[in-house]
Amino acid sequence: MRILYVTASQAYFTNNVYDFDHSFSQYSKHDLFYFDISKNAFDIDLHAFDAILFSYSFLAHPDKYLYFLKHRDNLAAFGINAIVTIVPPQYWDKVFFGPFAHLPKLQVLTGYVTENMERQFSERLPLNARKWKIGYRSRPMKPIF
Repeated sequence: MRILYVTASQAYFTNNVYDFDHSFSQYSKHDLFYFDISKNAFDIDLHAFDAILFSYSFLAHPDKYLYFLKHRDNLAAFGINAIVTIVPPQYWDKVFFGPFAHLPKLQVLTGYVTENMERQFSERLPLNARKWKIGYRSRPMKPIF
């Protein structure tokens, strides 16, 4: 299967976005072709592909968290037939209404542990020897989020 993977490298300032995007070529048995919307105009013959995957980085514009909601109809024009999301199922009807209401959805996590991270952190301290018991990866965000 030939798959076009549309990404936006402008979001690669965090390693987890890069790792997520490139995990598809690392673990998929299909032929993946990456297209970076940050560097190129979207001028591609889509008929050459059996499927198109849009990375969440594709929506990484200045207000990426709201982009989907503001451009719902434009995105529907792509003919999307499934959604992979971090939104919990109990909120799908509040987020994915209109043209996306009846599409199949799959809830996923926001990242994963790469093989490199697994090697790097394979020697763990016992919990009682750790300075921090709970941590969270984040960055400064506007109060709306």
